Amino acid sequence: MMGEFGPTTRLFEERIAEEMGHSRTPVREALIRLWTNGMLEKRDGRYYPILPDLTELRDLYELRITIELRGLTRVIESDVARHDVRILEQLRDHWRGLELSPPEPDPSFVEADESFHHALLASS
Repeated sequence: MMGEFGPTTRLFEERIAEEMGHSRTPVREALIRLWTNGMLEKRDGRYYPILPDLTELRDLYELRITIELRGLTRVIESDVARHDVRILEQLRDHWRGLELSPPEPDPSFVEADESFHHALLASS
């Protein structure tokens, strides 16, 4: 997710274990799990990151929009449910701060974006 490994980068179990300070067994298990979940591909018995399918990504973003809009509108339609204003204010302030002082572009923005969407739904 952080872009540390390109699609042509072979994922070496030994190197990853050493970098993470773990034995090879949990790394091997993690690679197998990522492969079975479709996040890695196996070529010639070796693991590589997959290239995202842009059509699938577009569909997932459309689904996300649908879910988020429903989360927001259900609060509007309800006499009982309320948005958590504290969460929304924190989101607003954080993103306004980023607008005033934009961070350097790097893959960690993906995590910030994910955090935004999780907080948005949590608020509703």
